[in-house]
Amino acid sequence: MAGFLLDTVARVTGATVKQLIHWDRTNLIRPSIARARGKGTRRVYSFLDILAIKTAVMLRREGISLQKIRQCLRYLREVYPQCEQPLANLNLLTDGHSVFLLTSDPTSACRDRKVVDTLAGGQMLFLVPIGRLACEVQREVARLHPEEVSNLFYAGDTGKQSADPAQRVRTSREGLREGSAAVGRAAS
Repeated sequence: MAGFLLDTVARVTGATVKQLIHWDRTNLIRPSIARARGKGTRRVYSFLDILAIKTAVMLRREGISLQKIRQCLRYLREVYPQCEQPLANLNLLTDGHSVFLLTSDPTSACRDRKVVDTLAGGQMLFLVPIGRLACEVQREVARLHPEEVSNLFYAGDTGKQSADPAQRVRTSREGLREGSAAVGRAAS
């Protein structure tokens, strides 16, 4: 197992050496390979430790306080005791006010439309997949009212509408790609 010393961890994660020492002493994120045991000993971090630290640094940059990160970690450690480094192994989201857990399986979270607020004691939220809902609505409208399909799809920037709905979708996608490429060229 590869180990990383304090200076390297600080450079890789963007955390300061002081932060890392403080986080170790306060049990926020501790080095899992070797802990400091007095003067002359070194902290040695694993790769998962580095990922957890990087996650904590990113949460701090997004406005989440250390107190909230600790609260989030308490919840995650209680719910997932088998998880060695929850900040490195679980899928988290933030809005700058709270930290949300998608679940350990992101495909399950999208399928089940469930998100957990870790700072509200595991309050369940529901994910609304707008893109998937839009596709379902388009299919249902096309099935129930085929004559209305032409109003749902546009033929890109040309102003012409194709009689074939599939062609209209392809043309719209091409227009989106061209627009995205133009924005990318303008930004460079």
